[in-house]
Amino acid sequence: MSFGCIRRMCQLCYNDKDLVGCGSAVEDDTGLTEFGGQVIKEMNRLGIVIDCAHTGHNTSMDAIAASQSPVIISHGNARAVCNNRRNCEDDLIKAIAQNGGVIGFNGFPGFVADKPRPTLDDLLDHVDHMAGIAGPENICVGIDYFEYQAGVADDDTATQIYNFLLDSGSWNREEYPSPPWHWPEGIEMPEKLENLTIELYERGYSEDEIKGILGLNVIRVFKEVW
Repeated sequence: MSFGCIRRMCQLCYNDKDLVGCGSAVEDDTGLTEFGGQVIKEMNRLGIVIDCAHTGHNTSMDAIAASQSPVIISHGNARAVCNNRRNCEDDLIKAIAQNGGVIGFNGFPGFVADKPRPTLDDLLDHVDHMAGIAGPENICVGIDYFEYQAGVADDDTATQIYNFLLDSGSWNREEYPSPPWHWPEGIEMPEKLENLTIELYERGYSEDEIKGILGLNVIRVFKEVW
């Protein structure tokens, strides 16, 4: 009997502090811990993709420096475009590219623009900014649709979930605005994602660059790590 290879990816933190390092909501990001360094080595050995989404800036930079394999940010935008602490500083975007990883641009409204209903153009401003730093070959889709967004869950249910996440400490009001959560106009739901392809073309991205952004870039990373 033979078994197929298990494909794996793991986030280091989720907003808060853990044994590996600090999440993006931690005020004083003290970076990767000694144990975290051991975790990075073991993830490299086992062929696990390291994901620094939700991870603090210093911890992410330390993880990239420690890793022998490409590191990704599966869903994160540019802080220079939308000043939310959950988004990525320019030096982190550059470090991910130099490491050979990818950054997936995120449709969660609070990370796209400082308004309740961002547009697809607002999201593509992040793509342009990150591509200008990292190159389009290091950008991918990380839209992060979820079951409590507007158009899927009703407002009362979304509010209950929001209050639970606030009470648990997983989210805070500074980074996560209250519902309803409207994904960018034009790609509000997955069935509208073809509009992303059209708008990338309109912004001047080549066919090969668009294919990379839509999937081939992250597949490249998976093949290298796995």
